[in-house]
Amino acid sequence: MSSERHFFKSILTLLTGATLAQALPLLAAPLLTRMYAPDDFGLFAFYSGLMSNLAVVATGRYELAIVLPKEERDAAHLLALSLMVSVLWAVLLLPVSLLFGQPIAHFLGHPEIGTWLPLLGVTVMLAGFSQALTNWANRQRQDRVLAGSRFVQSGGMVAVQVSGGLLKAGEEGLIFGQVAGQLLSTLMLGWRHLVTGFASLRQVSWQRMKVLAREYKSFPTINSMHAFVTAGQETGALWLLAHYGSHEALGFYGLTIRVLKTPVGLVGGVVGQVLYQRMAETRHQHQALLPLFKRMLALLFAVAIVPTLILLIGGEWLFVHVFGSRWAEAGRYSQWLAPYMLLYFVASPLASLPLVLGKQKASFSFAVIGIAAYLSGLWLGVTVLPSVEQGLALVSAFMMLYFIGYLGWMWRAIAKDDKARLEDGVTHGG
Repeated sequence: MSSERHFFKSILTLLTGATLAQALPLLAAPLLTRMYAPDDFGLFAFYSGLMSNLAVVATGRYELAIVLPKEERDAAHLLALSLMVSVLWAVLLLPVSLLFGQPIAHFLGHPEIGTWLPLLGVTVMLAGFSQALTNWANRQRQDRVLAGSRFVQSGGMVAVQVSGGLLKAGEEGLIFGQVAGQLLSTLMLGWRHLVTGFASLRQVSWQRMKVLAREYKSFPTINSMHAFVTAGQETGALWLLAHYGSHEALGFYGLTIRVLKTPVGLVGGVVGQVLYQRMAETRHQHQALLPLFKRMLALLFAVAIVPTLILLIGGEWLFVHVFGSRWAEAGRYSQWLAPYMLLYFVASPLASLPLVLGKQKASFSFAVIGIAAYLSGLWLGVTVLPSVEQGLALVSAFMMLYFIGYLGWMWRAIAKDDKARLEDGVTHGG
């Protein structure tokens, strides 16, 4: 099978699994919004935001390096390193949350979250395990395992959350559902390692692990900061809403972001994962990256434009009829955010390009600008105007300008890299 056919077959396989996985939470959402109050969703969104912010650095970002080495043995060392860092995070977070949980919760503006902070260490560790094992499976091209893990995660989460709703569990049902989904996904991804007694990790040595840790040090020192700051966008938004809005506004915002970012997790995550591996291979073979970048840019925009227009025109109507009348405000949030989400959808799968090009510092600078634009818009809305909806309108305007600049920078960086590698090939070939 040609590399081109395998590339699109991988996308199709993973996309099928991701579609089924994402369909479950979406199908369950109208039921859950009638079982749980906006306050419950608000606390769940806050906990998920904190977990997600920490989860992106749970492995020190070494999991992203697993697909890069040519030697399988080096990849196994990076897998072991990623798992080890995840365990260290759990060891660090548990005592901190037990000793200082309530002061931290008051600082965050949501005292009720203090009860759940001790659980963060476990969920962050599970997220790290899942991310590391996902990249290992991606390197091994175990597309069916990857697709199945997503489905198992969503199925487990929905089953526990619906059960919790039937039992009137409140926010406990939503949070434990997320933890259950992560656990099941991790077990499925790691099943082969368990069955073989971690055969792929038996040859791991501390000396080689330290060498690789230094070789790929840009991942924990630069890319991890990039990822943490990027994830901090949602945490910062939740902090602003907790301080200047209400717990209901947290719930409305949490549901809106969850619904709008589902397509990004569905298409963008799958395409980005396969594209990352394909771009690394393409560059190893000294082929041009710009044609692939152009094709993916056009494809992603074409996929997203019609749903964006539908949401822009009828977001409130859709939310009321799908999730219930008390979620009308969340529908208005979605209308304001629709233009931003269009470009976010397009840019998200392409975000791994700077890793391949070695442009992590520049990409981090762009991320900081993007976070500042997002939070500035929301801050102006909730403090100066003051209105959450007007703040989200400013967010959309600021972020559209940001993504236009970011995509333009990537285009120029790829073209420059292609030209340099072509000239280098001609020089050595001549």
